Amino acid sequence: MVDDHDLVRQGLRLLLEGEDGWSVVGECSRAGECLPALARLAPDLLLLDLNLPDGAGQQLARESRAQHPQIPVLVLTTFDDIPSVLGAMRAGANGYLVKSARRDELISAVRTVAEGGCYLHPRIAHAVLGELHHGAVATTPVPLQLSPRESHLLRCLASGMVNPEIARELHVSVGTVKQVLSQLFQKLGVRDRTQLAAEAARRGLDEPPRG
Repeated sequence: MVDDHDLVRQGLRLLLEGEDGWSVVGECSRAGECLPALARLAPDLLLLDLNLPDGAGQQLARESRAQHPQIPVLVLTTFDDIPSVLGAMRAGANGYLVKSARRDELISAVRTVAEGGCYLHPRIAHAVLGELHHGAVATTPVPLQLSPRESHLLRCLASGMVNPEIARELHVSVGTVKQVLSQLFQKLGVRDRTQLAAEAARRGLDEPPRG
């Protein structure tokens, strides 16, 4: 985890290590310590604050995803404004949670992101979707031709399912899910699941078929 407040890190450690099978393998108080620690420790998830004394958390998220794309990033911060959320998502964050969240929300977010899903604090998700839908009114995106399987997968993704759950829902292998995700990344011009979910929502592609 990366946070410059000792008490916050101590509290998070106690909370997270209270879950069976979970352990905090490393802590950093500054952005400059993070990338070497990721290379050394290879964690299953990076828990990241946006406000750091020696650099912006968004840039650190971007560098982390570039150098360690297998390590998902969950932002845990005090900022709940739309520019901060969208900036973090564009930087490659897989989830976004505010520090005022309840314990069960944090546990759910960590588990979802660590298992390959994406997570937005419910209040933030509502605001972000409103912003994206508002933008969709002003800018009409180029129509896309999606297969029934691609459309179904997007709806599963929007509901928060991770790859094994999507595979069971679609009656395909996890490998096929990853292949379809890659196709959707290319079609929608995004880099990861979080950006895919946001872009699908903006275009209305995650909505159930009409009629």
